[in-house]
Amino acid sequence: MNISVLNALWNILVGERLELDDPKSSKFITMFDNLIRQGGSNSVSQNLLPHPIMTTWPLLRDITGYSNAAQVFEFVADFVQGYINDHKKSLDQDNPRDFTDLMLIEIQQTNDKDSSFYGKMGEKKFIFNFLMYRHNIRKCGII
Repeated sequence: MNISVLNALWNILVGERLELDDPKSSKFITMFDNLIRQGGSNSVSQNLLPHPIMTTWPLLRDITGYSNAAQVFEFVADFVQGYINDHKKSLDQDNPRDFTDLMLIEIQQTNDKDSSFYGKMGEKKFIFNFLMYRHNIRKCGII
């Protein structure tokens, strides 16, 4: 993946750059790149199965790539969650710094329990949407 593009997107998301000499950032870059290139757990063996849920069956997890994709998703989600937690501590609703601040402000202001921005579900949706943007990045030819 083009590190310049990922850094630009990361800057929009959290207002910071990913430093290549930071081991955690380096691992994030590598894992996110693998996630984009592999398309998640989507593999030829997975596509041959009659139903997608079968990829989660214990005997088929490693064959279909589900186990690897699940580990990558978990690492990336934890990485993003750390930034969300940091932003929550220093959030100023009158002066949003980046997209994460805007999302947190919207989550805090939402009272509709059916909204995808409501409470903890809003945070989970934010992380999920971040992970799902990898499909758009791949379609744009950034990798």
